[in-house]
Amino acid sequence: VAWMKPVTSSVSNEYRNAWITKAGRGWFTNETDTCWIEIDLGGPYRIDHVEIKWAFNTNPNVANYEMGAEINGSWVETRSKADEKVDESAKKSRKARKGITTLEGWEGRTTKVRLDMRLVDNARMFRKGSKFNYTVGIGGVFIYGKEDPVRETVTLSRPVRSNVANMDAHLVDGINAVSWRSLSRQSWIEISLDGICVLESVTIDWAKNVIRGSQTVKYVVGGE
Repeated sequence: VAWMKPVTSSVSNEYRNAWITKAGRGWFTNETDTCWIEIDLGGPYRIDHVEIKWAFNTNPNVANYEMGAEINGSWVETRSKADEKVDESAKKSRKARKGITTLEGWEGRTTKVRLDMRLVDNARMFRKGSKFNYTVGIGGVFIYGKEDPVRETVTLSRPVRSNVANMDAHLVDGINAVSWRSLSRQSWIEISLDGICVLESVTIDWAKNVIRGSQTVKYVVGGE
């Protein structure tokens, strides 16, 4: 699900995004303390597992790493180097020979994935042709999962607040026979969605014989 998705990292060079656009190239850094990469999935996904392909077996230079994820608008640590999935019977497999690390997935609607790496002391410096030296190289981060199911109405039975006490639930109960009413000239309604949602449209079902006036719809993106 990370294929061709936007990537940022702790370094800026011509290779920073190449590993998701062209086969045979990768992301490299000559940092000697810490480094990181972040992938924006562009929407909510359920993650099944993640594979990290270390370029030219540079993973011994990484003393530890944490994989974080933006889940429902908040960053949480999901996996670390200690969680690497090791199949003893497959140590000589094709994946193992190619330096591929596997991590199990996690629960939650994930929108971004970040890999923070801490290097060993006196990390070995490798050299790529005559271009540059590097300490860590990643040939690819492969994230497997499924897009979170699309819901037609994301506000149904969600928490809601307004300037009218004890009538908020009528706004999101899906029942047309009852309605929310306000006598104030200026009113407000706030609905909390289930994490990050991609909105196609917003529909207001007005009660009969009401003064509609003008409305402003505001929304919060990414928890900000």
